[in-house]
Amino acid sequence: MNIASRTPEGFPSECPLCGAKVNLEFSEPAGDAPCPQCGCLLWFATSAFERIQKLWSEQLGVAPEKITPQTSFADLGSDSLEVVEIVMELEEEFDLSIPEKEAEDIQNVEDAIRYLQRRIRKP
Repeated sequence: MNIASRTPEGFPSECPLCGAKVNLEFSEPAGDAPCPQCGCLLWFATSAFERIQKLWSEQLGVAPEKITPQTSFADLGSDSLEVVEIVMELEEEFDLSIPEKEAEDIQNVEDAIRYLQRRIRKP
């Protein structure tokens, strides 16, 4: 069953975090449609997921389709140096600084997206 985030019409999509089926009606400003299942902002999450998927794929030499929102560093066989490099790449990609204590909480793609959502909303 499709659940509309704004109206029953729209572009069929899927929440990148929880997998809920949704119909998106694009509007301005973008990024204001929450997933009815998990509350994730769909446009931002989709964009961030694609960017993180590409970044992790290139950094770790893993096929992008093997990286899902639930994929963790451990799933990809990453060592501690690779994790530090990935966090540095996230900082560069999203133009922010991630304190070491907060970086330790990022264990998978979903954690990274949720962290970015919190940070980017703050002034």
